[in-house]
Amino acid sequence: MNEGIHMKRHKGFTLVEALVTCSITALLATTAVVSVLKYHQRSQAHMCRAQQQMLYHAVIEYADDHGLTYGTTVALSNMFPTYWHESSSGVCPACGKPFGTTFTVGVVPVCPAGETDHVWTPEESLGL
Repeated sequence: MNEGIHMKRHKGFTLVEALVTCSITALLATTAVVSVLKYHQRSQAHMCRAQQQMLYHAVIEYADDHGLTYGTTVALSNMFPTYWHESSSGVCPACGKPFGTTFTVGVVPVCPAGETDHVWTPEESLGL
């Protein structure tokens, strides 16, 4: 028997095993960060469209209640507190800029960031 040859058992990892483990962990972490950033951007776009929709409907309701026609300008300050709450942000979450202080009845507020994926249209509410 080969009693003179014994394999030593070491506790721990070899350098190659440690590098492979670190590489896989880095790849998974990178994938997770990219996914979170994409989700964050999509949620900001969704929140911006929601702000546009709420402002649009607040202006329409104000116009209906006050007998205003399409094309009439409405000041945001006139809509407090019945149609728009001062605590409502009225800003694009992507850039932090407000949609404005005056709005035109029947015209959708435009995203101050100018992002194309932040555009909301009234047809979206109808599912068209």
